[in-house]
Amino acid sequence: MQNFFLLTILFSFCRQGICQTPAIDTLPVTNISITYNINITSKNNHGIAETYNGAVKTLYAKNERVKLRFVSLMRSQSIYYNYHAADTNATAIIAKESGKQKYKFRLTPSAWQFYNAKYEDAVTTFENDSISVIGYSCKKAIVTLKDQTQLIVWFFPATRSETLIAAEPMFAGIPGLPMQYELHEGKKMIVYTAKEISFQEIPSAIFQAPMKGYVTKKFMPGKSVKDDIEETE
Repeated sequence: MQNFFLLTILFSFCRQGICQTPAIDTLPVTNISITYNINITSKNNHGIAETYNGAVKTLYAKNERVKLRFVSLMRSQSIYYNYHAADTNATAIIAKESGKQKYKFRLTPSAWQFYNAKYEDAVTTFENDSISVIGYSCKKAIVTLKDQTQLIVWFFPATRSETLIAAEPMFAGIPGLPMQYELHEGKKMIVYTAKEISFQEIPSAIFQAPMKGYVTKKFMPGKSVKDDIEETE
């Protein structure tokens, strides 16, 4: 499971007018999609950096649903999050889409909280600095996790929805949309940079978790994939 969740940590077209900074102080989060390029620098260029460098993260948000899709040379997976899921056993679904064996996990609200436990009690501070990312003037924030890992975030100031906050709790203290962020972890530096953003209507099918061809596994905190209990649909 270590590699499966490492991808989650590593990861997260622009027509005329879409990438212009909105002249509003809130984001139209009922429909927003944003794609990030992922760049990894490491002293060991033949390790994780070589495998995942050039990966892409795409965030889709529509009303109370969010999809996070991560694609790299070696693996692809998606996280489907429903803020008010009718089925409390599937508040979030993590689907591993690549390889011969495709499988997915159903996470209850408590399991989702455990999955994101590293971001609890994070402290966000702000600095008087700014950069431009695809035409958006972004401010700087530093998110310090309880293990003292730091995340440097450049964000476009705006009001974020509760759904986005719940889907990406690492940004719970960020008053806006993260446009670029970097994580320093040991000898690695992982940088996510927005390259495309759109406020156009997103088809509802984007938020439908896969059904056929996937083994469903029960998420069991602290257990490996081999120990997970298979369920039927």
